Amino acid sequence: MKVFLLALPDPEQRSRIGSTLLEETNCAVEIVEDEEAAFRWMHTNGVDLALTHTAVIRNPRQWVQLIKSDRSTGYWIVIGPGRVEAAVDWMRMGADYYIDETTQADEVIRILRSIWQTPPRPWVYTTRTEQTLLQVIREISRSLDDFEKLLNLVIDVAMEIGQADYGSLLLYHPQTARLEIAQQRGHSGPADVTWGLLGLNLATLDEWFQTDAPVFLATPNAYHEKAESPRPEIRSLLALPIHAGTRPVGGLLLAKTFQLPGNFTQNTVQVLQTFASDLGPVLRNALLQVQTQELNFKDDLTDAYNRRYFEHFLQEEIRRSERFGARLSIIFVDLDNLKAVNEKYGHMMGSKTLQEVAHRMILAVRGSDRVVRYGGDEFCVILPETDTQGALQVAERLRHEIASRPFLTGDGLDVHLTASFGVATYPTHGLTKEDLVQAADRAMYEVKSTTKNGIRVASPFPTRTVRSP
Repeated sequence: MKVFLLALPDPEQRSRIGSTLLEETNCAVEIVEDEEAAFRWMHTNGVDLALTHTAVIRNPRQWVQLIKSDRSTGYWIVIGPGRVEAAVDWMRMGADYYIDETTQADEVIRILRSIWQTPPRPWVYTTRTEQTLLQVIREISRSLDDFEKLLNLVIDVAMEIGQADYGSLLLYHPQTARLEIAQQRGHSGPADVTWGLLGLNLATLDEWFQTDAPVFLATPNAYHEKAESPRPEIRSLLALPIHAGTRPVGGLLLAKTFQLPGNFTQNTVQVLQTFASDLGPVLRNALLQVQTQELNFKDDLTDAYNRRYFEHFLQEEIRRSERFGARLSIIFVDLDNLKAVNEKYGHMMGSKTLQEVAHRMILAVRGSDRVVRYGGDEFCVILPETDTQGALQVAERLRHEIASRPFLTGDGLDVHLTASFGVATYPTHGLTKEDLVQAADRAMYEVKSTTKNGIRVASPFPTRTVRSP
């Protein structure tokens, strides 16, 4: 049975919300008036959802510790002043949701109902949703450490405003100018760029996003005419360019399916168009800041990410997957015969080979994936929101990219390489960063010590030993 905890100073609000929760859900509801009583309850019983007003909260850190503890797996919803600064501060302190205190009790109940009935995602509920959320995004974008949170919030806001079933946020890479998927929602398929494009191709999207006008494919026929590989469940699609001045930054793709009635309304399209146009400078500045910051997280030789970044990013993705019930996969890659290249052509040519390998791998994955030089001739690819089957498809694509074409042709050489691959998925093959790394590393080593040039999925019961890179 789920347990709801209400810590609200307004007796009428406590009574109204508490009685509705009891009537509409098969849940236990505990109503308290102050922080001490709330802490005593959570210490003893745990909680699935806590609704608290900022006037009751004196120790935010302890709220987070208790609500997110092993005993509790809950979500923390904070009600407070409808100021942007307050919403940003509380969400940074650990709140999953923030509700403007001027919101009427009936509306708060509707929000709670949507939270316990649908998969949760971070959100700020206010009386002027799109305007206030845009300000929140601007605040978050000022912090380099919150860039991933910014991208998540952008796609979540767009999905909520448009009431879309599928959504993708695409951005132009600052260095390559290549259009890449930064985030996607609603569709969990293979970790392939074509999946996140919702049946369209990059050339079409690039053409659309270079203009200022949204593209609205309002009927299945209109969608099928434009799609390269139409998805049968999609009924309508909306493409929204994101520009900073005259310079394209990327775009949003939103789709509705046949699962629910209704379509994008003219008013919704206008709100989303304003939202997308205002996002341009925010995302442009954030991308430039991240590009500068990433210099500290890139491998000097290959331009892949380094071990320092790997440790941080993988840990954060595991936390996000745990919270939202998403899959996360990693692929360990070890070049099979680079030593022979070093011995025959020298270490300079060996280093150039590593650069070419990394370049091919980076081009073969999505923008939301991360290619890491783990050490020496080992790489690791982190694939957010990707199951084992999707990771196997990526591994095969990478294996083909490495084995099918020679390296160092620009230097007049004809060097052929292969690689061994190990795949592991959270939570199937590990619940911690260490277990997941160990599982993928072990699977890769089994390939390397036998057939080479192959792929193996990790055992669901990984050991505790991890090889040094």
